[in-house]
Amino acid sequence: RGKSRRKPAAFHLAGNSEAIRYGAGKGTVLPAGPPIRFVPMDQVIAERRTPGRGPDCLRRKTSQGVVIAVAVPRRGSIHLVRPQKPQQIPQIPADALRDGAYLCGGPGLNWVPHIDGWLLPASTDQQAESGGIHNVPTIIGSLGDDIGGGTVLQEAGARWCENQLKLGRGPAYLYFLDRKLPGDEAGAFHSAELWYVFETMSRCWRPWEDRDWELARLLSGYWANFAKNLDPNGPDLPRWEPYTAEHPAALELK
Repeated sequence: RGKSRRKPAAFHLAGNSEAIRYGAGKGTVLPAGPPIRFVPMDQVIAERRTPGRGPDCLRRKTSQGVVIAVAVPRRGSIHLVRPQKPQQIPQIPADALRDGAYLCGGPGLNWVPHIDGWLLPASTDQQAESGGIHNVPTIIGSLGDDIGGGTVLQEAGARWCENQLKLGRGPAYLYFLDRKLPGDEAGAFHSAELWYVFETMSRCWRPWEDRDWELARLLSGYWANFAKNLDPNGPDLPRWEPYTAEHPAALELK
C-alpha cells in the first residue's frame, strides 16, 4: 500500500518491477491516484529546463558511475549539497539533501522514484501503458478535495482502470470519497480516508457523525477483505463492482 510520497514507489515495487520475482506482490492499494498521466511530465520537463528558474544545478559523474547533483543558489555562495565522493552522501543532513533535490528539480512533481533501468526500468506511465507491470488486482481512488481539486486524481485513476481493460487485465476497484469531514472547512482532503480505513477516529478531535462511523465500517471492511482475498467484497458490505466495460464507474462514498 502506498500513500502520497510513498505511493509511486509502492506502485513500482508491488506491481511492475521485473527485478522482483513475479508473484511477490499479490495486490496493490493506491489511494489518491496517481497512476496514469497524473502529472503532464512534458510540461514538468520543460519547466525544469527553463533558464532563470531557481538556482543553477550542476551534475557530475564520479568514477563509480554515481551522478551527484550540486545546488548552487544564485544569490549567495552556499552549496546545499556538495559531496566530493559518493561515500560522503550519507553524512549530509537529510534536510540539506531534501532542499537540494527540490532546488535541482525545479517546479513540478519532484518526489518520484528514480528510474535506474533495473529495479525501476521506466516511468509509471510507460510501464502501465505498455503492460510492463504485473497483473495484480488493484484498489485505486481519490477524494473530493484531493490534490488538484479532486478531478485530477479521479481522472488519473479512471485512466488506470481503462488501461487495465485495454490490456485484458484486472480486476480494478475504483472509489471516490466525497465526505466533507466535520469540524472545519478542509472538506474531503488528501489522505482523509485513512481515519476510516484504520478506524482511528476516536483519536481525532473531529465531531464525528453517525455516517462517519458507518464509512469507517465500510472502508475498513473493504480494505481488510482485499488484503485477505484480493476482493473487497464480503458479508454485511454493499457490493463493490470492479471497473469493467459494462460498469465503468467508481464506488461513490459520502
